[in-house]
Amino acid sequence: MKKVTTIALVVLMVAVSLVGTACAAETQSPQEDVILKGSVDANNRFIDESGQAYEMAVNDQAAKIMDQPGQKIEIKGTVMEKEGVKTVVVKEFIALPE
Repeated sequence: MKKVTTIALVVLMVAVSLVGTACAAETQSPQEDVILKGSVDANNRFIDESGQAYEMAVNDQAAKIMDQPGQKIEIKGTVMEKEGVKTVVVKEFIALPE
């Protein structure tokens, strides 16, 4: 009985480590920079020129953009998607002329 329990625990530990490795690989995949043009709406979401809405990851650059609702902006950053919600991590931005 003790041998069966030990084998079951080893199998369980291997399965958990494989799942953890797969999840880590999925979340740490390199992401390419994108350039988006659009503006920030009243809900502090970035809306690109095609109407796609992006949540903005909280960082210093995003905080500066949120202070400029309605201003046309070009963003350079990375986009992540989780459960259908797109989030942009702003690396840099420039305000565009109206």
